[in-house]
Amino acid sequence: GLMKCENEHYVRYGAEKEAKDSLDAKGLLPKVHDNGTESRGSKWISEKGRERDPRDLGDPENYTHKIKIETKKGTKEWLQSKGVDFEAMVGGESKYTNRVIIKSSNEAGSYGIGSGLLKEFNEKWVEKITIEKVPSSKKKGRK
Repeated sequence: GLMKCENEHYVRYGAEKEAKDSLDAKGLLPKVHDNGTESRGSKWISEKGRERDPRDLGDPENYTHKIKIETKKGTKEWLQSKGVDFEAMVGGESKYTNRVIIKSSNEAGSYGIGSGLLKEFNEKWVEKITIEKVPSSKKKGRK
């Protein structure tokens, strides 16, 4: 319908399990450590079109899937309203579980959603999650 263009679009790369779990949950989930406890780290998403090449992120096995997150209009404002500049942070992500980390300098358009905000993000903002496999072909020209 006509409302469709009003929605916002974000992207996250992850392993197959995370992608499938996110699809089932219709939202982003905290990373679970091997010992079963939930990570207090942030979940990073990027504005569609501003995401990094998944092959630049690290071990390709950890980034086999693209998680596409369609959210309601206003999501970006909400993310920014909770924002803390990465450069200004003292201590690690786990100290900022109720904030959204914003890297203004090197990764504009990326948001690290604190683990304490994921539930609100999922329930209030996420409209739809779709996943697709990342083609593991030769590296693209653009960085």
